[in-house]
Amino acid sequence: MRIINKESDFRKWIDYWILREDLDIEMDFKKIATEICNGSMIATIDSIIQFCQKLLNHRFFDEAELISEKFEKRASDKSSYMFLKAQIMLHKKRQIEALDILQSIKDEYSDLPYVIENILSLALLNKRSISPQVIRYAEKIDTAKAWALLAEYYAENNQKESAMDAITKALLRSKSDDVLIASHYFRLHVQFCGEDECRSVSRIEKDTCA
Repeated sequence: MRIINKESDFRKWIDYWILREDLDIEMDFKKIATEICNGSMIATIDSIIQFCQKLLNHRFFDEAELISEKFEKRASDKSSYMFLKAQIMLHKKRQIEALDILQSIKDEYSDLPYVIENILSLALLNKRSISPQVIRYAEKIDTAKAWALLAEYYAENNQKESAMDAITKALLRSKSDDVLIASHYFRLHVQFCGEDECRSVSRIEKDTCA
């Protein structure tokens, strides 16, 4: 058995650097990323993914992408690695690539708001279709943001009643200081005002316990 008793030994392990970052100890992220890409670090795929998350948190997007590309073929859990790639694409404003990746892992992450909400948001921004399955997942995660995005989708398709139902649910699930959802509610209310389907006040009362 080899006993490791020098800090220099630990420096070869990515987990050591992950721990240092967890303890908020300053480090040279670019240098460590270069050493990882050069193969001079000891790591598992899980620790590589963890370190890439740290890189994203510190806005080293190019370094995270380089590492992800180098080790992608070694990843046994493809869904977790694809999730990382989607995050990188989002940070780098490559929306279509991010959307395609998120669509490919939506079933594995159907209960994760980050995935489903971003699919809705990116699809709406880029005029892409939204599948009934994604809509069901959004209803299931039941967050204020998911309902607000569904409301926008229904409004764009002129489904007035569904839009008002969705934005009402978003409003009821939002925080009291969420100005964006409140303004979204009133915008849709004004947009559909006068329509028979728009009975927003009664819906709020009816959905209070939803």
